[in-house]
Amino acid sequence: MSDQQIINKIISYEQDWKRIAVSFVGSENGKDIVQEMYIKILTYKKNLKNLVYNETDINKYFIYVIIRNLCFGFMNKDKHNLEINEAILSIPEETPNEMDSLFIEVHKEMTSWNPYEKKLFELYLYSGLSYRELANGTHKDAKAISKEFKLSEPSVRNGTGISVNSIFNTIYTCKRKLKNNIKR
Repeated sequence: MSDQQIINKIISYEQDWKRIAVSFVGSENGKDIVQEMYIKILTYKKNLKNLVYNETDINKYFIYVIIRNLCFGFMNKDKHNLEINEAILSIPEETPNEMDSLFIEVHKEMTSWNPYEKKLFELYLYSGLSYRELANGTHKDAKAISKEFKLSEPSVRNGTGISVNSIFNTIYTCKRKLKNNIKR
């Protein structure tokens, strides 16, 4: 089977792929997930013949796993945004002066941090990117942090050159500093 025949065979099951995606994320996003699955297969699979059993049957389980992982990634990203929105909504209603004073306190506390912590925390706080997205450098400001602090040579590593663990530990430390130093 040629690569084109394999792709045509995969496309012939498109309704099945859509049903799988819709069962995870709903009809609005299910079609997008299937399109991402096609892109992922064509981008990362150098040899499409690995997707075929005995020259005739498609490895449906492999494609199911790709769709499932894309759906879980979508749901986690959506969950992260939902958590941020819920956190914002759960802030007790205060007068504008009290909120202004809280923001002033937070920014005052952040001025005592080293520049790396401050920039990384601000990027995490205001961009809504996950730790992994910050590490991959998918955002222009994440790349700017890498350049500013000379964390890696672009030719050596993709992304920012900051490990996910380092980002997690830095942001965790920043949150603890805020919690311990700002009493409300």
